[in-house]
Amino acid sequence: MREQFCESVATEVVVHDAFSLYPGMQVNELPEGLQNLVGRCNLVISELLGCFGDDEFLPELTVTMCNLFHKPGGISIPESWESYLVPVQTFNMDAFLRNAKRSYESTYTTGLPEDGVFLAEPRLAWKGSCYSYGGSFLGLLEFPHTPFMLRTKSGRQKTVLSNSEFLLHGLLGYFKAFLYKDIFIDTRHSSPLRNSFHWECFYLPLKTPVRLPVYEEGDEGHVVVCVAIMRHCRQIFQNAAAVSSSSIRRKCLKLHYAWSVSRCGTVSVFSSCTMKGSGVYLHYSL
Repeated sequence: MREQFCESVATEVVVHDAFSLYPGMQVNELPEGLQNLVGRCNLVISELLGCFGDDEFLPELTVTMCNLFHKPGGISIPESWESYLVPVQTFNMDAFLRNAKRSYESTYTTGLPEDGVFLAEPRLAWKGSCYSYGGSFLGLLEFPHTPFMLRTKSGRQKTVLSNSEFLLHGLLGYFKAFLYKDIFIDTRHSSPLRNSFHWECFYLPLKTPVRLPVYEEGDEGHVVVCVAIMRHCRQIFQNAAAVSSSSIRRKCLKLHYAWSVSRCGTVSVFSSCTMKGSGVYLHYSL
């Protein structure tokens, strides 16, 4: 790598073994071989985008990396992200979770359910920057009930469904990430700007489905699905673990989602889940 990239990319290329990074990491906690690189980098590139944008601890870790290694005015790729939610009816996913006895207090990565009905257009839940971390994120969303199905094999054609009663089984999550200037990634199935097919959907199930009234074309705004969702991440501690042949006490992350769904002002369902991470190991070049 030094021979191939040193002249064209930088005056110095450092390849370091993987190490455990956690939010708020201080200079003296870095591996010794990286401490002299603090504040010397023009560019930090990370691939921590999850299906919901920030569900793999994106802001907590990229902000730490930027604070440690950026020169003043340094660039982060990605720069920022937006997380989107859409209420969905999917009997297939609900049946799978029940038959497999899977937890309704977890989130799942899934493709677009074959029987999935979007009960509204996706809405922005929250957005964040990879340069600064804002702590907890709280989204209050209203979805006018306008159900449709997607025919993804025929140009994402939407088929509006009317004169039918629907069940809200859960929420599908997507993201849009801004990499650099006007370059972005958009994973939303219903978006005409969708340009990424690597990430799947982020599914937040409801243990008790919410029954919605019959939708008739022209009823837009007559029934509104309200979603309150909170994201909160905090540090936890685990026992000593072997990392790169050395025993350290490792700080880890716990990411908590909680959401409530209501219709006509009455709370119908409350759900929550916790995702634990055992540290994030990065193998990278500076």
